Amino acid sequence: MLDRDGDRSRGQALYAANCAGCHGPRGAGDGPAAPSLRPRPANLAEHEYSGARLSDALWNGVAGTSMQAWRDHSTDDLAAIASVVRSFQTPQDAALPGNLVALGERVYAANCIQCHGVDGRGDGSAAAELSIAPTNFRRQRPTLGQSLRAMRNGVDGTRMASWTGRISEAELVAVASYIRSFFEPDDAPAGGRAP
Repeated sequence: MLDRDGDRSRGQALYAANCAGCHGPRGAGDGPAAPSLRPRPANLAEHEYSGARLSDALWNGVAGTSMQAWRDHSTDDLAAIASVVRSFQTPQDAALPGNLVALGERVYAANCIQCHGVDGRGDGSAAAELSIAPTNFRRQRPTLGQSLRAMRNGVDGTRMASWTGRISEAELVAVASYIRSFFEPDDAPAGGRAP
């Protein structure tokens, strides 16, 4: 049985052989196959992932994307890969003032819940109509920069459109900050079967 962080050297070898072709050697979503994929592979360094989210993605793949299920690997191997993915995470941004978070909550309620759900689980009323599930912010937390890019530019290959021109820059920053508050880190090792 692996410890919580898995076997780092084995994880790095498995990641290099199975993941780097799409996600790149440092998880930046810039592997050699990335330019031809829609949507593009996730930039793993721009998200903090719960063990449950990594387990689900590794065990089941990600519907509507090129991310396949890796069920032919042992749960120990998947835990080792998940450990490598977690090592790519960049430091989180500083907390923002309460008034900005309150504005973000109002903007989220008015514009985001139909896809991402009332409490950020990706289960809004429109979610079932989408071929790629909306991000579940309880299970993964993007950096503030990644959130702002997604909101300003949309997400190519998905139904996430640009919000520039629909809401103000202050509202963009506020809601990008607010969605980060949904994240629920867990202490479960990642890599096994998802619940």
